[in-house]
This record gives sequence, structure tokens and C-alpha cells, in this order.
Amino acid sequence: MNDIQASSVAGPQKQFGNYHSLYILGRGGFADVHLGEHVFLHTLAAIKVLRTELTFMDEEAFLDEARILARLRHPHIVQVLDFGLENHTPYLVMAYAPGGTMRQLHPPESRLSPAKILEYLEQLASAIQYIHDMGYIHRDIKPENVLLGADNELLLSDFSIAISTQAIVINGQVCMGTIDYMAPELLGLEALPGPASDQYALAIMVYEWLYGAPPFTGSVDEVFSQQLFASPLSQYADVLDVPLAVEKVVFKALAKNPQQRFASVQDFADAFRSAVNATQRLWDVEDASLPTITVSTLHPGTSVMPRTFSQPLRAAPYAKKKRNNWHTVTSCFGATMLVVLVIICVGLLAGLDARTLVPVMSVCMLAFPVAWAWITKNRFLFFLVLILGIVPALLALIAHLFLVFPVSYMVLLILCFLMTFTVSVNKV
Repeated sequence: MNDIQASSVAGPQKQFGNYHSLYILGRGGFADVHLGEHVFLHTLAAIKVLRTELTFMDEEAFLDEARILARLRHPHIVQVLDFGLENHTPYLVMAYAPGGTMRQLHPPESRLSPAKILEYLEQLASAIQYIHDMGYIHRDIKPENVLLGADNELLLSDFSIAISTQAIVINGQVCMGTIDYMAPELLGLEALPGPASDQYALAIMVYEWLYGAPPFTGSVDEVFSQQLFASPLSQYADVLDVPLAVEKVVFKALAKNPQQRFASVQDFADAFRSAVNATQRLWDVEDASLPTITVSTLHPGTSVMPRTFSQPLRAAPYAKKKRNNWHTVTSCFGATMLVVLVIICVGLLAGLDARTLVPVMSVCMLAFPVAWAWITKNRFLFFLVLILGIVPALLALIAHLFLVFPVSYMVLLILCFLMTFTVSVNKV
């Protein structure tokens, strides 16, 4: 369910049909989830209980979830066991998933190998494709809504805002979901969800597992804007062990236009599998081409460490290639000075007077590095240029002389160039 915070809140035992509540597992947006035990069979179940103070619309959404789950039978969708009313309070009994949620298993900043992601993706894609084939759209795919069963299988849950594909044509839908995982088409004036919307949310999860964070971060307004207009940042060049072919598959599923994504979520999973397998075959060929060192070729007395592998519950972060900001700043400032020099030469040859040449030179000195920072998405360079521009501007205002700005700016630019050049050379 939405944003369940796992807890073990003990309280007076309550009865829900043939189940009595042991304690509260978590609280969601409009319902609490209890761990319940069957009074006769002594089996455990998760009991989702609607809060009594909620509106008629909330009750209808709860009933819709129960009806949808009752129609779905899939090994990777949480199973509904019962539904009923207790003192006019609706409750839904579901199979208990003892492993918690995927968010608990892999907290923010956790990174997984492409092979492990493929294992997860195939399970989720199978469940989501089944839902689409049954005529429904989930609309809230995210790690918090993926549970871990008794055998560590993934179970898709929380169908409280799922809708029928037929309902899209009949009624305009209210924008609902989790902003970090919502497709652009859900954020317009009229929400028009489709199967491709679930594919987009699943691709956000895959990107997050690959790189440790979703592609769009910040405040709600910032993420809203990025979902509509920004392209996800490619990190293939900066992160090891993420093949370019894998990233390309994910980026296709993250296309802003739903028509440009894969035809189905199963096609997305198939393409991801092909990219991972192709890369694995390439690595296998490279490994086979390396010389093999046997024990007999080692020096006497040299021991061989046993080679063992284990699958951790939380994947350790991969090594990153750090961007050399100093080298970027040096290149930018060097190019800026070269551009200014060209402008001065061209202006003098063209016979421009100082009143025209100085403003043009000043604008270029400031605009060129800002554009460089924007194109390379280098925040460090952007703020450095901003500071270098503010100081000369203040000096020019104090002196009441515009010429102070380009002169002092150029002096600071040369000093920064020399400093960053020295630092970047020392870091090589």
C-alpha cells in the first residue's frame, strides 16, 4: 500500500472475520495493515483495514481494489483471501509477505547488478503484463508496492488506484500516483493513463537500481517539471558495470512520448534481457581470451585464495569514475579567453569603437562559460562563473564605471585559469 511505514504496533486484539489481529504492520494513506492469524487454521495473513473516518469515495476505492484483486490470479501478484465488514468497517485479507517491501530490502542509494535487476524485472513485467492483458492499469508501480514472499518471490500489491482501460475512454481521470514514478502523460491537464504509464514507472525503478537514485530528484515541483521536460541523465560514462546497451533499453522505456516506448512491458523486459545477455557473452569471450594461471605455474609455497561468490541482500555501490571538475573549468576558462581575444581582434579589424566593443566583449565573457556549464550540466562550473560575475559587477557599481566590469572579470578569469590549470595538472 502507499508509503507504508513498517512497524509493530501492538494493541488490543481485534477480530476481522475468522482472523484476529496480532499487531499493526504499517499505516498507509487511507488504511492500516494488520498481521492477522486465522482463529482455526493458525495461518498468518495481512489484513488491510479501511479507516472509519474516510469518505464514501475512499470506501469505493477500497472496494474497487478488493474486486480487482479477486479477479487476478498470478504468482507475482499478492493473493486476496477474504473480504468483509466488521462493525461497518471494510477489511481486505491478503496473503502475508514476510519479506517486507523492496524499498526495505534495497533502501535509497542501493545499487544492483544488471543481472539481479533482470531477475526482478522479469517477475514484475510478468505480473504487470498480466494486469494489462486483463484490462487494468496499476498506476502506482514503485518499490514500496512490491512485496517479498516467503520464497523471496516478488509480489505486486496496492491496487487502490488501479483502473480499467475501458474507464479511460469514458471518464477523465484524476492525477493520482507517486510523483517520482509518474509518467509525463499522467501530469497533464487531463490524466490519460495507459499500459505505457506502468512501463515508464517500472523503468524508473530499473534506473534507480542501476544508478542508486531515480532519474529525477528534488522538490515535488522540481520533479513534476523534470518528468514533463527533462531527459534522464546518462551515467554510462561515469559508472562501471552498466553496459551502454542496457542503459539504452531503459531510456527507451523512459521516453516522454508513450508511443516511443516499447509496445508492451513484456517487450521492455525482453529487450533488457537481450542487452544483459549480449553483454555477458561479450565479457565471457574477453575472460576466455585472458591467460590462465594454474597452481603448477606458481612459486612453491604460494597459496591460492578460494574463489567464492555470494549474493548480498543489499548490493554494494559500484565504483564511480569521478569527473575532474578542475579540468573542465580550465578548459572552459581557456576557451573563454580565446573567444574574447578573437572578438577583440575582429572588432579592431572592423573598426568598432570602445563603446561598442566593450559591451559585446563583456556579454561574451559571461555568456560563453554559462553556456558551457549548461551544456555539460556542471553545477560547480555554473556557480563559479556566477560568483566571478557578481564580484566585478559590484566593483563596477561602486566605481560607477562600466569598464571596471570587463577588466576585473578578465583579471579574475586569468587568475582562476592559472589556479585550476595547476590543480588539474597535479591531479593527473
